[in-house]
Amino acid sequence: MGCWEFDSFCSCRSIRTGLEKAGVPLHHFLLHTDQETLTRRIETDAKGPGSKWRLDHVPKYHEALPWLGRQAQVIDSSALTPRQVAEIVAAKAAPMVAD
Repeated sequence: MGCWEFDSFCSCRSIRTGLEKAGVPLHHFLLHTDQETLTRRIETDAKGPGSKWRLDHVPKYHEALPWLGRQAQVIDSSALTPRQVAEIVAAKAAPMVAD
């Protein structure tokens, strides 16, 4: 079950609050991609190509984008390689870790 469903959203929020209260730094990034790219990635995923569950939940992800975007730093990974995404996350997280 993903965090885009209401009950999971509440659980995610309480986990985040608990970590923050404990002084554990949390850096929330949303690795977003357009629907066509996301569908293609799911359909060609070597670990589980064409996962029906994942494909069925793409619309829920897109419905949740407004609040997800408010909760996280959004990185559009549509045209990026995994390495490029990792470099962007590292660059954005580095100043947060230094604080």
